[in-house]
Amino acid sequence: MNFKNKFYFTIINLLIFTIVSIIISNNLTFQGDEIGTLEIEKIHKPVPYHHLISGFIKYAGELNPTKIFLYRSTSLVFTLIAIAMWSLFFLKEKKKIVVFSLIILTNSLIIRESIFFRYYSYYFLSSTIVGLFLIRLNEKTDPN
Repeated sequence: MNFKNKFYFTIINLLIFTIVSIIISNNLTFQGDEIGTLEIEKIHKPVPYHHLISGFIKYAGELNPTKIFLYRSTSLVFTLIAIAMWSLFFLKEKKKIVVFSLIILTNSLIIRESIFFRYYSYYFLSSTIVGLFLIRLNEKTDPN
């Protein structure tokens, strides 16, 4: 499958995932761990996450009901980047891309963690980066 087709397929997947996430997110209130994540200075998470989110919290300002999706969008962005990386840089065959799309779009764990303002989607992104790096490293060093 060429890059142009993979790109279109990836865009369609990202749009579907975003629409589903927005619909679900709009029907849920800001709750539990999400409120704890707002106190970024008190939680001990990875340094890049801490800096990204603390800067975002300063930018977004005080939490109010109209900004709930704005806060939750950080998790969605981390997940969308990870999905795009898998689709564009790892999957090469059409059949694998279709299976990956079905798995991602029907995976309630990934969708759930992408619609809440938490750090789990950051872990998904960082695991994707490390995993793809190790796969590429193995491909370059393995003669088979």
